[in-house]
Amino acid sequence: MSLLWKPTYLNPAFSSLEDALKKATHLGVGAHPDDLEILAGPGISECYQKSDRHFVGVVCTSGSGSPQFGEALSAKQLAEVRASEQLAAAEKGEYAAVVSLSLESSELKGPINRSLVEGLKNLLILMSPQVVYTHDLTDPHSTHLAVTLHLIQALRESSHQPQLFYGCEVWRSLSWLDHPHKYLLSVNNATLISDLISCHKSQLHVKPYHLATIGRMQANATFDNAYAENSADFTVAAMDLMPLIVDDQLKPESYLEFLISSFRNKSLSTLQSLGKGSV
Repeated sequence: MSLLWKPTYLNPAFSSLEDALKKATHLGVGAHPDDLEILAGPGISECYQKSDRHFVGVVCTSGSGSPQFGEALSAKQLAEVRASEQLAAAEKGEYAAVVSLSLESSELKGPINRSLVEGLKNLLILMSPQVVYTHDLTDPHSTHLAVTLHLIQALRESSHQPQLFYGCEVWRSLSWLDHPHKYLLSVNNATLISDLISCHKSQLHVKPYHLATIGRMQANATFDNAYAENSADFTVAAMDLMPLIVDDQLKPESYLEFLISSFRNKSLSTLQSLGKGSV
């Protein structure tokens, strides 16, 4: 077992971390404590209290550098608080397990960190998740984006290919992304997700993430299509990342350029078709 592995939570229904990993059907990989609850709500709610579906989360950093209001904690104290909050969310959400890699953000930036790639690969060796959730390629938070790039590399090098691989919105909305590259993932228990985000009390002192996340999920469901009824009450918008696993020669920046160009071309085409001679 890799020395990076530090189980923050293990559901008592499983005999060991290895047992939980082997039975995982949905995997979320986030940068910080609380990212899982924001980006992987569809998988968490789908697995909640199910005997045949199990959610496992991986948190790559300690979150010790997050903003603080009021009385400041040391980096070590904040990391301990955030780990306890992640534990509380995992217990309430009945995850199969949460594994914390406890890296610092600075260790993820720059060249690919082979220790993180190998740690993720070693986890994936024991897992065969059908669905994987992580941060999307337009997230402006550099640590979030770095996690996604490391996970892509780990999946490319591993023997397992999930059925679905989603890059989900956290710090930037994906409302602009066009179908079929955008998926709206239903969250069938928004109250649960709000409660799980609310476990991260240190972060709610900074911003009302629980309210903002639920509001965005409801907006996603409502504003996606003006000519159809909502298919769900709450949805998370996600970018299809499977092309980056199917084709391991496809560069993430090239794929993102294609997605942005598709949006640009469609928007300009619509504007030009309606605007000729009118302005």
